[in-house]
Amino acid sequence: FPVTIHVGIPDSSECGGAGIGTAPDDRFFNGNAYSSNNEYILTTAGNQQTGAIWNKNQLDMRENWEAYFEIYLGNNDDGADGIAFVIQDKGINPPLQAGGGLGYSGLFNSVAVEFDDFNNGAGWGDIASDHVAIHRNEVTDFVAGPVALPNIEDGAYHTALITWESNTKTMTVSFDGIQRIVYSEDFVSTVFANNPIVNFGLTAATGAAVNLQKYRNLSITVTCTSDPDIVTGK
Repeated sequence: FPVTIHVGIPDSSECGGAGIGTAPDDRFFNGNAYSSNNEYILTTAGNQQTGAIWNKNQLDMRENWEAYFEIYLGNNDDGADGIAFVIQDKGINPPLQAGGGLGYSGLFNSVAVEFDDFNNGAGWGDIASDHVAIHRNEVTDFVAGPVALPNIEDGAYHTALITWESNTKTMTVSFDGIQRIVYSEDFVSTVFANNPIVNFGLTAATGAAVNLQKYRNLSITVTCTSDPDIVTGK
């Protein structure tokens, strides 16, 4: 059954043995990240910044889940570098990487959905257009995309929806209400050494080029498949 968890309400959810914390103190702020007025700032428009906000609890990849959030990537069309939604198994205080690494690059083991707005070259999986892509472990290991997007450094918030279908091992990424990527891989086996329990959060970085990068309204919806008798509250 579906369980919708909105960040900022009491911690009250468990599914398949992996609790998902939603109270404000369930967030861990790393690097330059901070919160203000229900917005979660990952970087300001300063050079060589990194920011990450992780949930202190975890997702279970044996369950179906979706993550919805709204991201703001600045108003400087020549800025950098972008935001990533990341699942990983290294806890809530891993090292971050500035610049084109979007904060997460080099974080083994990880899967990142990048919303990238700076062209660091084909070796980084980048194209001239702003784009979305799925990467593993680091920015040079791109497995789906890049898919071109319109200008996303336009001073506006944009919606993102990432879904995981556990039975088919399929990740789907939609941006501004349009499906952009559908990709299947057994990440539990290929990335997470058969451990289905992962941390999740958002990361971002700047380099020589910069932008204010932030998000709001993050919610996680989990459909319990392995433990359907759990009762949860919103």
